[in-house]
Amino acid sequence: MTPFEKKLKERLDKREIQKLKRQIIKQKIYSSTEIEIDGKRCINFSSNDYLGLAQQTYQAQSQIGGGASRLVTGNHQAIQNLEKWLEKFYGHGLKALVFGSGYLANLGVISGIVSRGDLVFSDKLNHASIIDGAILSGAKHIRYNHLDYQHLEALLEKHKEIPNKLIVSDATFSMNGDCADLAELVRLKKKYDCILLVDEAHSAGVLGPQGKGLAHSLGIQGGVDIHLGTFSKAYGAYGAYVMTNPLMKEYLINFARTAIYSTVLPPIICEAILQNLRKAKSMDKQRQNLISTSLYFKEKLIQQGWDIGLSETQIVPVILKCSKKALILSKYLNQHGFAGIPIRPPTVQNNEARIRFSLNVDHSKDHLDPLLDVLQKFLKEEI
Repeated sequence: MTPFEKKLKERLDKREIQKLKRQIIKQKIYSSTEIEIDGKRCINFSSNDYLGLAQQTYQAQSQIGGGASRLVTGNHQAIQNLEKWLEKFYGHGLKALVFGSGYLANLGVISGIVSRGDLVFSDKLNHASIIDGAILSGAKHIRYNHLDYQHLEALLEKHKEIPNKLIVSDATFSMNGDCADLAELVRLKKKYDCILLVDEAHSAGVLGPQGKGLAHSLGIQGGVDIHLGTFSKAYGAYGAYVMTNPLMKEYLINFARTAIYSTVLPPIICEAILQNLRKAKSMDKQRQNLISTSLYFKEKLIQQGWDIGLSETQIVPVILKCSKKALILSKYLNQHGFAGIPIRPPTVQNNEARIRFSLNVDHSKDHLDPLLDVLQKFLKEEI
């Protein structure tokens, strides 16, 4: 074993001891609510397929490969049609730019619009792609305490003489299910003359009229400079998009390296995305049912004594703190026919291990009540 390999093994062994080592689990997906894990068929509470669109069969007479970078020969009609649909859907003169994934979008946008000498103010619980984009940019990355806007304002005040400042936040935080106060972020953005980027990955398709996202649900979309969303969560496909003003789109086409130097999304994917977007647009009733079901689930969990943090969406964490306990509960759930995947550091902060339950429109009380019974039974056995 070489010294380099020894170093890698030591790091893996450390993860194993800390109960933080990951592995790919053998799975078979049957529907939006049923999955097989290691040979056990379970009710699935760990998917991001919030509208149940990912498992629908899609047929397309279109090419599989993207062929090239978009700025070379990859600007096919399907991706143009997708962006035109998004621009009509969001309106207000916003322009759309499609990326290969949410990770690539955050990486490309943030590293493209700020650079050395600029500042990025970021919520401490923002997604890893936001953190990596800030680091890659070379700008000074300043993280404010989660949802602590007094802390953010103090930091903005301290650095108010710096001309180029970016505030970036998740709309819905993927591990907590809580939401940013976008109205306050818009206020601070205006007061301190910043650019505001909001990542709607877990809120697009779920919140707001026709699923337009959290900013639209609050009626403050005009105060957000860059709306970023993914097609891989509620929209059940793959890829990501940015909605912004014409000048910013033109700038990103020239400076967002993950858009310039990546192979374009294939036409077949763009057509599948467009099909699901059209379906999702008319699913307001299902979205309302999802909110009601999530409220019911959270109320019952609180009654049982579980810590669900500040969840206010379809993402419901059961916070256990101890990684070992999260693994034990996940295995217990699997044995009783439920898929609840443990989330451990570094995905969440130290002593914040949890089971993250993600509800979708096809979950009902017939799914939730048996799950709640099993969780109650686990609590009694633990005592």
